[in-house]
Amino acid sequence: MVLRAKKNSGKDTIAKYAAKELGRRGYSVGIYHCADRLKQFLSDFFGLDLQLMKNSSDADKAKLTHLLWENFPVNPTGKTGQMSYREAMEQWGTEIFRHQDPTIWIRLLREQIEKDAHHYAIIADVRFHEEADICDTLWKLHRDAGIPSNHSSNNVLEGIVAD
Repeated sequence: MVLRAKKNSGKDTIAKYAAKELGRRGYSVGIYHCADRLKQFLSDFFGLDLQLMKNSSDADKAKLTHLLWENFPVNPTGKTGQMSYREAMEQWGTEIFRHQDPTIWIRLLREQIEKDAHHYAIIADVRFHEEADICDTLWKLHRDAGIPSNHSSNNVLEGIVAD
């Protein structure tokens, strides 16, 4: 199951409900996010708090990291000082890694899903068109919904009507 929507639109709530219902019927279910590997990378390499990044709270993701804009390899914003958790995820995940390979996160996610071999996999966060296209090709399913935001990982869904 692939849930494609903007941030704070209830994707995790739907994923947890579906996993619970499938689990009651005896199926193993994995809940995944395209950014799981990015968050692990930021934790492993820069010591960022993995649990804080996994929390969907905007207040938590607005907390500052020790990473400085001045030391970031690409700074299109011209900002200075400490990056927030959200900014670090957006800049590393989109501006660096996805800029080099738009399919990086969905490819790594697919590898993890295949390795885990659950009866069902629920991908609770697909935002970019390339990722949705891969999901359509691989798993033949996606749905669109959501709430607006100003980062490209959220606004690519503007104007798309839910199926």
